[in-house]
Amino acid sequence: MIPAPIRSVCHWPKRHLPISLIIGLCFISQFTWLIFPELKELLAFNHQAVERGGWYRLISGAMIHTNGYHLLMNVAGLVAITLLFGKTVSSVRGFVAWLSITVLSGLAIYLLVPEVKWFVGLSGSLHGLLAWAALTQLPKHLYSNIALLIGLTIKVVFEQVTGGDTGTSELIGARVLIEGHLMGALSGVVVALITQILIRLKK
Repeated sequence: MIPAPIRSVCHWPKRHLPISLIIGLCFISQFTWLIFPELKELLAFNHQAVERGGWYRLISGAMIHTNGYHLLMNVAGLVAITLLFGKTVSSVRGFVAWLSITVLSGLAIYLLVPEVKWFVGLSGSLHGLLAWAALTQLPKHLYSNIALLIGLTIKVVFEQVTGGDTGTSELIGARVLIEGHLMGALSGVVVALITQILIRLKK
Protein backbone atom coordinates (compact mmCIF):
# COMPACT_ATOMS: atom_id res chain seq x y z
CA MET A 1 0.00 0.00 0.00
CA ILE A 2 1.38 3.42 -1.00
CA PRO A 3 1.67 5.83 1.98
CA ALA A 4 -0.71 8.80 1.88
CA PRO A 5 2.04 11.48 1.60
CA ILE A 6 3.54 9.72 -1.45
CA ARG A 7 0.09 9.33 -3.02
CA SER A 8 -0.52 13.02 -2.44
CA VAL A 9 2.74 13.96 -4.19
CA CYS A 10 1.99 11.60 -7.10
CA HIS A 11 -1.50 13.06 -7.57
CA TRP A 12 -0.33 16.69 -7.26
CA PRO A 13 0.34 17.24 -11.00
CA LYS A 14 -3.12 15.94 -11.91
CA ARG A 15 -4.92 17.96 -9.22
CA HIS A 16 -3.09 21.13 -10.16
CA LEU A 17 -2.77 20.66 -13.91
CA PRO A 18 -2.45 24.35 -14.96
CA ILE A 19 0.30 24.94 -12.39
CA SER A 20 2.02 21.71 -13.43
CA LEU A 21 1.91 22.98 -17.02
CA ILE A 22 3.65 26.24 -16.05
CA ILE A 23 6.31 24.36 -14.06
CA GLY A 24 6.80 21.90 -16.91
CA LEU A 25 7.23 24.72 -19.43
CA CYS A 26 9.81 26.37 -17.18
CA PHE A 27 11.87 23.19 -16.87
CA ILE A 28 11.59 22.37 -20.58
CA SER A 29 12.60 25.92 -21.54
CA GLN A 30 15.53 25.83 -19.11
CA PHE A 31 16.88 22.49 -20.32
CA THR A 32 16.35 23.48 -23.95
CA TRP A 33 18.50 26.60 -23.71
CA LEU A 34 21.13 24.70 -21.72
CA ILE A 35 21.43 22.34 -24.70
CA PHE A 36 21.09 25.15 -27.25
CA PRO A 37 22.52 28.29 -25.55
CA GLU A 38 21.65 30.51 -28.50
CA LEU A 39 17.94 30.00 -27.69
CA LYS A 40 18.32 32.01 -24.48
CA GLU A 41 18.55 35.25 -26.42
CA LEU A 42 15.60 34.22 -28.58
CA LEU A 43 13.38 33.62 -25.53
CA ALA A 44 14.48 36.31 -23.06
CA PHE A 45 12.66 39.62 -22.73
CA ASN A 46 14.65 42.06 -24.82
CA HIS A 47 13.39 45.62 -25.15
CA GLN A 48 14.71 46.14 -28.66
CA ALA A 49 13.43 42.75 -29.85
CA VAL A 50 9.95 43.49 -28.46
CA GLU A 51 10.09 46.85 -30.21
CA ARG A 52 10.75 45.00 -33.48
CA GLY A 53 7.67 42.82 -32.99
CA GLY A 54 8.89 40.02 -30.72
CA TRP A 55 5.87 40.24 -28.43
CA TYR A 56 6.08 36.53 -27.59
CA ARG A 57 9.01 37.48 -25.34
CA LEU A 58 6.56 38.97 -22.84
CA ILE A 59 5.66 35.35 -22.03
CA SER A 60 8.76 33.37 -23.00
CA GLY A 61 10.98 35.68 -20.93
CA ALA A 62 9.16 34.47 -17.81
CA MET A 63 9.74 30.83 -18.71
CA ILE A 64 13.55 30.81 -18.63
CA HIS A 65 15.87 31.62 -15.73
CA THR A 66 19.48 32.65 -15.24
CA ASN A 67 20.45 29.37 -13.57
CA GLY A 68 19.13 26.39 -11.63
CA TYR A 69 18.88 28.33 -8.36
CA HIS A 70 16.77 30.99 -10.04
CA LEU A 71 14.48 28.35 -11.54
CA LEU A 72 14.05 26.36 -8.31
CA MET A 73 13.38 29.49 -6.23
CA ASN A 74 10.58 30.56 -8.56
CA VAL A 75 9.11 27.07 -8.86
CA ALA A 76 9.12 26.83 -5.05
CA GLY A 77 7.31 30.17 -4.92
CA LEU A 78 4.69 28.96 -7.40
CA VAL A 79 4.15 25.74 -5.42
CA ALA A 80 3.81 27.76 -2.19
CA ILE A 81 1.15 30.01 -3.75
CA THR A 82 -0.67 26.90 -4.99
CA LEU A 83 -0.59 25.33 -1.52
CA LEU A 84 -1.97 28.56 -0.05
CA PHE A 85 -4.79 29.08 -2.54
CA GLY A 86 -5.43 25.65 -4.08
CA LYS A 87 -7.99 25.65 -6.88
CA THR A 88 -8.12 29.43 -6.96
CA VAL A 89 -4.81 29.42 -8.83
CA SER A 90 -4.74 25.83 -10.12
CA SER A 91 -7.79 26.28 -12.35
CA VAL A 92 -8.44 27.51 -15.86
CA ARG A 93 -9.32 30.91 -14.41
CA GLY A 94 -6.08 30.91 -12.41
CA PHE A 95 -4.06 29.99 -15.50
CA VAL A 96 -5.70 32.75 -17.55
CA ALA A 97 -5.02 35.19 -14.70
CA TRP A 98 -1.34 34.16 -14.56
CA LEU A 99 -1.02 34.50 -18.34
CA SER A 100 -2.70 37.92 -18.28
CA ILE A 101 -0.46 39.09 -15.42
CA THR A 102 2.64 37.86 -17.25
CA VAL A 103 1.74 39.73 -20.44
CA LEU A 104 0.57 42.87 -18.62
CA SER A 105 3.63 43.10 -16.37
CA GLY A 106 5.97 42.54 -19.32
CA LEU A 107 4.12 45.21 -21.29
CA ALA A 108 4.32 47.59 -18.32
CA ILE A 109 8.09 47.09 -18.09
CA TYR A 110 8.41 47.68 -21.83
CA LEU A 111 6.34 50.88 -21.77
CA LEU A 112 7.04 52.33 -18.32
CA VAL A 113 10.54 51.11 -17.48
CA PRO A 114 12.38 51.33 -20.83
CA GLU A 115 15.74 51.32 -19.05
CA VAL A 116 15.19 47.61 -18.37
CA LYS A 117 16.64 46.20 -21.58
CA TRP A 118 16.72 42.49 -20.72
CA PHE A 119 15.32 40.09 -18.15
CA VAL A 120 14.29 36.50 -17.55
CA GLY A 121 12.34 34.84 -14.77
CA LEU A 122 8.93 34.14 -13.29
CA SER A 123 9.18 36.24 -10.12
CA GLY A 124 7.24 39.24 -11.42
CA SER A 125 4.37 36.98 -12.44
CA LEU A 126 4.46 35.31 -9.02
CA HIS A 127 4.08 38.64 -7.23
CA GLY A 128 1.11 39.35 -9.46
CA LEU A 129 -0.44 35.91 -9.00
CA LEU A 130 -0.18 36.24 -5.21
CA ALA A 131 -1.85 39.67 -5.31
CA TRP A 132 -4.57 38.39 -7.66
CA ALA A 133 -5.32 35.30 -5.55
CA ALA A 134 -5.39 37.22 -2.26
CA LEU A 135 -7.73 39.88 -3.68
CA THR A 136 -9.95 37.29 -5.37
CA GLN A 137 -10.32 35.33 -2.11
CA LEU A 138 -10.56 38.40 0.13
CA PRO A 139 -14.25 37.92 1.06
CA LYS A 140 -13.68 34.27 2.08
CA HIS A 141 -10.55 34.73 4.20
CA LEU A 142 -10.48 38.42 5.00
CA TYR A 143 -7.81 38.74 7.69
CA SER A 144 -5.30 36.24 6.33
CA ASN A 145 -5.48 37.73 2.83
CA ILE A 146 -5.20 41.29 4.15
CA ALA A 147 -2.07 40.16 6.03
CA LEU A 148 -0.67 38.65 2.81
CA LEU A 149 -1.39 41.82 0.85
CA ILE A 150 0.21 44.00 3.53
CA GLY A 151 3.27 41.72 3.56
CA LEU A 152 3.50 41.82 -0.23
CA THR A 153 3.20 45.61 -0.25
CA ILE A 154 5.92 46.00 2.39
CA LYS A 155 8.23 43.66 0.46
CA VAL A 156 7.77 45.46 -2.86
CA VAL A 157 8.13 48.94 -1.33
CA PHE A 158 11.21 47.86 0.66
CA GLU A 159 12.80 46.55 -2.53
CA GLN A 160 12.16 49.82 -4.36
CA VAL A 161 13.81 51.75 -1.52
CA THR A 162 16.80 49.46 -0.89
CA GLY A 163 17.40 48.14 -4.40
CA GLY A 164 16.73 44.48 -3.67
CA ASP A 165 18.53 41.61 -1.97
CA THR A 166 22.22 41.40 -2.91
CA GLY A 167 22.42 37.83 -1.58
CA THR A 168 19.75 36.69 -4.03
CA SER A 169 21.52 38.56 -6.83
CA GLU A 170 24.73 36.64 -6.13
CA LEU A 171 22.83 33.34 -6.02
CA ILE A 172 21.04 33.81 -9.34
CA GLY A 173 23.94 35.55 -11.04
CA ALA A 174 21.95 38.64 -12.01
CA ARG A 175 20.36 41.75 -10.56
CA VAL A 176 17.02 41.11 -8.89
CA LEU A 177 14.49 42.83 -11.14
CA ILE A 178 12.66 44.84 -8.50
CA GLU A 179 10.84 46.74 -11.25
CA GLY A 180 9.40 43.42 -12.40
CA HIS A 181 8.16 42.65 -8.89
CA LEU A 182 6.43 46.04 -8.71
CA MET A 183 4.86 45.79 -12.16
CA GLY A 184 3.87 42.19 -11.49
CA ALA A 185 2.12 43.07 -8.23
CA LEU A 186 0.31 46.02 -9.83
CA SER A 187 -0.70 43.82 -12.78
CA GLY A 188 -2.13 41.31 -10.31
CA VAL A 189 -4.29 44.05 -8.79
CA VAL A 190 -5.52 45.15 -12.24
CA VAL A 191 -6.34 41.57 -13.30
CA ALA A 192 -8.13 40.97 -9.96
CA LEU A 193 -10.33 44.02 -10.59
CA ILE A 194 -11.08 42.83 -14.13
CA THR A 195 -11.87 39.34 -12.78
CA GLN A 196 -14.40 40.76 -10.30
CA ILE A 197 -16.02 42.92 -12.98
CA LEU A 198 -16.41 39.90 -15.29
CA ILE A 199 -17.86 37.80 -12.46
CA ARG A 200 -20.43 40.50 -11.69
CA LEU A 201 -21.36 40.87 -15.36
CA LYS A 202 -22.05 37.12 -15.58
CA LYS A 203 -24.49 37.23 -12.66
